[in-house]
Amino acid sequence: MEAASCRAQRTTLVGSMMPLLTRLPYSAFWAPLLLPAAAALAAGGQIVSLWAMSALTLLPVVLLSSPLIAVSRAALVRLLAVAVALPVVATLAAPVIAIAIHRAGVPHHATHYRLLAVAIEQAWRETSDRPLRLVGSYTNIVNGVALYLADRPSTLDVLERDQTPWADDARVAREGIALVCPVDEGACVKAIEARAASEAGARRSEVELARRHLGVTDKPERYLIITIPPRP
Repeated sequence: MEAASCRAQRTTLVGSMMPLLTRLPYSAFWAPLLLPAAAALAAGGQIVSLWAMSALTLLPVVLLSSPLIAVSRAALVRLLAVAVALPVVATLAAPVIAIAIHRAGVPHHATHYRLLAVAIEQAWRETSDRPLRLVGSYTNIVNGVALYLADRPSTLDVLERDQTPWADDARVAREGIALVCPVDEGACVKAIEARAASEAGARRSEVELARRHLGVTDKPERYLIITIPPRP
């Protein structure tokens, strides 16, 4: 009798928890989708699709968790087979997708970040023997290029200065800076030209970069690089 009573209590406890357990996957699925969207609307910002990755991993659980769905063993086996096969197919297709993306190009000049970092470092070595502590451009370029620079410099957003308050004029004068813009980005070029106009030691150069992949080059792009050495 005591064992039967314990089993009954456990059954009752599990039964009382079932609504919570069934709601949890729904909450974990919808929260990462809806909360960032609401925050972006309130702040006037933009979000990217990568934010949905955590939610999409739960999509199969959400689709199959309804008590109105009855899934046979054969159907579960087929679902498992698809789940196993999909990453394999995606891995095999990745090189073809990479070639297609390379030929079509990517936004924000992202394909040239590493090459641009090499060009910036070379220009800086011709300007100063000190480590490069600051790099400046507009948001996409400066944040992308900084990751590839060996000295791990801080960033200066030349179009939205309030986004990089750590790079004030005093620090720029003290440590120097490398500024870079695609030549077709007029606002960026104007901003770095204006900053360099009053610097006697500023050096100006242009480079044309094109990334090669399997012997194929993408669309060449020209970049303006201005290096300003630290003031004595």
